[in-house]
Amino acid sequence: MHDSASTWDLRSIPHESTSAERALVFFFLIAVAVAAANLIRIWRMAPPFLVSRQAGNQSFLRQLRQSTRSTSQWMELTLLFYCLLIRFDLYHECSALLAPGRILAIDVVYLLQNVLVLLEMGLLLMLLLFLVRWHFFSRIESVKSGFD
Repeated sequence: MHDSASTWDLRSIPHESTSAERALVFFFLIAVAVAAANLIRIWRMAPPFLVSRQAGNQSFLRQLRQSTRSTSQWMELTLLFYCLLIRFDLYHECSALLAPGRILAIDVVYLLQNVLVLLEMGLLLMLLLFLVRWHFFSRIESVKSGFD
């Protein structure tokens, strides 16, 4: 008779996504779509390296400022939304940990891993929105130089 010990590889167990994770992914996709739509709208008026054509154009400047405000508002909404849903997810995960009465180290690692993935998604979205807004600001500066 063989004495074989089997081990579990917790990384191979499929992960059930929570409702908070699904909401965050949905929000992530919406925010990326809005940022892409703003970029495309601006790039249709002046392609990326031909912004000098729009120098001094008041309507283009207004459109840039509106896109910058929109992106800033999406950044604020992202910060609030991600903080709220990560807190919600963390609360429910901790409640599930307390149910069995015994907390193992692997449970804590699993909990931290989930929270860190959600935080990473939020930070990546904030970085993307920041770069889009930065692009709009640099275009505003180049268009404003046409008024001088």
